[in-house]
Amino acid sequence: YGLDGRIVIGNLAAVRLLGHPPGTLVGSHFSAHLAPNCVPAAQDIATLAADGCTCNFEAVFVHADGHPVNVSTTILPARYGEQIVGVYGIVREVRIEREVAAAVQQADRFRSLYLIAVAAGKTPEQQIEDSLTLGIAVLEVESGVIFRLFDETVSPSHAVGAAPLEELRPLSLDASECRQMFATFAPFAVDDANRQPWNREPARARLPWRSYIATTFEIAGSFAGIVVFGSSHERGELFSIPDREFVRSI
Repeated sequence: YGLDGRIVIGNLAAVRLLGHPPGTLVGSHFSAHLAPNCVPAAQDIATLAADGCTCNFEAVFVHADGHPVNVSTTILPARYGEQIVGVYGIVREVRIEREVAAAVQQADRFRSLYLIAVAAGKTPEQQIEDSLTLGIAVLEVESGVIFRLFDETVSPSHAVGAAPLEELRPLSLDASECRQMFATFAPFAVDDANRQPWNREPARARLPWRSYIATTFEIAGSFAGIVVFGSSHERGELFSIPDREFVRSI
């Protein structure tokens, strides 16, 4: 933007970040896109950049649809020869970085509890149940279930929470069907709460949850089953990156 604070040019990333088309973005003042409490600091930093300084700071932009966007910003002077003619901003969205960091902390927490369980002499069955119980608490869902592969059929083998194993035992899925539904080690999140049963994917409609997150797992390098965490009620939003990383760690 120029020394008057009005945006002169913005790349496609800026258009995506702010949600305004280039024709609307160019010509507007940078402060119009900031959360009000960030404007004074941003103006001070813009003044420093106009004086030749490079600065880094974190701010909150407001997307065109009204939702906040947390960013890390580098502001530096834009020069034409020796003359400072404007200010150049490099903006990086920090939401994903923070979510990944939270996911790593979540996974570390899981690993620590797992090691504690092993050190306490718990059996593999108890460790599995502890993992499912932890997942229910962390993901704020009702049920945690493991489906194991036996003779090309994937059936419930362990369950913790609102869906008792006895009620789930009749439920089974074809192994090839599971491979299509859930990508290996890439947790797959579903929220069918607002979809009519006839409009839900047939294989998914057989599961007793309206929203869930699931992934496949392997034993000795071969497909061995799926782990599912689900709820019967509307979740309101899809599972976050930390949720997915936590399920991946399990």
